[in-house]
Amino acid sequence: MVKCTLMLKDETLVRIVIKVKLCRLILDTAKQLNDANRRYDHEKNNDKKELKRMIEK
Repeated sequence: MVKCTLMLKDETLVRIVIKVKLCRLILDTAKQLNDANRRYDHEKNNDKKELKRMIEK
């Protein structure tokens, strides 16, 4: 009986660890996507500014 309870606790712990790792993975991926989007927007704005400068000359 005790062995069964310990096994159940371990299984629950493993599930929690897996969920935490999945959440971290999702958050890391979201952060990377956000950073990539920010860089893209920044580059796009720089391209627009450069284009304006070229037109003004």
